[in-house]
Amino acid sequence: MSFDTILLLGSGQVEHIFHRVAQICPPNIAVVQGAPHWLLNEDNANDFMAAFIKQALDYLLAHTQTQQLHIIAESQAAPPTIFCCAQPEYVPRRSQLTLIQPLGLTHNYYQSRRRVIKLFQRRVVKNMLHQFGSLLTDKHMRRNYRTVMKRVNFTNITIQRQFVHGLSVNSFSDLQQIHHNRHIVIISGKQDALFPPRVIKQNLTKHQLPIPVIRVPRVAHSSLATRQGYRLLKIALACRPRATHIATTNTPTSRNTNEVSSALD
Repeated sequence: MSFDTILLLGSGQVEHIFHRVAQICPPNIAVVQGAPHWLLNEDNANDFMAAFIKQALDYLLAHTQTQQLHIIAESQAAPPTIFCCAQPEYVPRRSQLTLIQPLGLTHNYYQSRRRVIKLFQRRVVKNMLHQFGSLLTDKHMRRNYRTVMKRVNFTNITIQRQFVHGLSVNSFSDLQQIHHNRHIVIISGKQDALFPPRVIKQNLTKHQLPIPVIRVPRVAHSSLATRQGYRLLKIALACRPRATHIATTNTPTSRNTNEVSSALD
């Protein structure tokens, strides 16, 4: 396989959503579908997501001729990707790390609240209000909401526990280990109500991390398959080198690749 960029999608970005992102990406990018779900251990350890991302990175790094790659992680894929990039064996293989609307940098936004699920549900509604016009005109956004709503039931105690834990993940200790020796960029929609860029910027300042945060106007937290999400993705891809091939990875251990090229509808 020949690629110079790895794009790791957030949880639930599977099936037609994943394939749509692969279609709209330019050549020479390995697109990894999102984990199908969050799965916590009894002690709240998020080993499933960590293993999912590690297996994907290990497989792709072992099957590319490119020595240094641009790694892009979106939403829930960000914390385990940051963790992996902080490990010594991954440092020589990474030229740049780009985080799109990342989980893990707004932990205090939810951590200090007593009713995390209620707060998160209100934030989802607020985020959706910024997407109301797009919901009417963007079929991919409607599909994404249908997919997410089928997979997430906030009346389920297990799912509630997963979200309470997931929203409080703190990736700053890992981020501090990697920001000195490689270029890092964070890209968020200015209207992202789930992981607000202003909170990310405040936390970066608190941890004395001079990492740029690009805020994209008129964009809420969105799947990269949608028109709003594609605006975030375009910025992330703007600095990658030109190439000639696209690989899509359906699972962390998949050995199948497809060549896909398409313009946005």
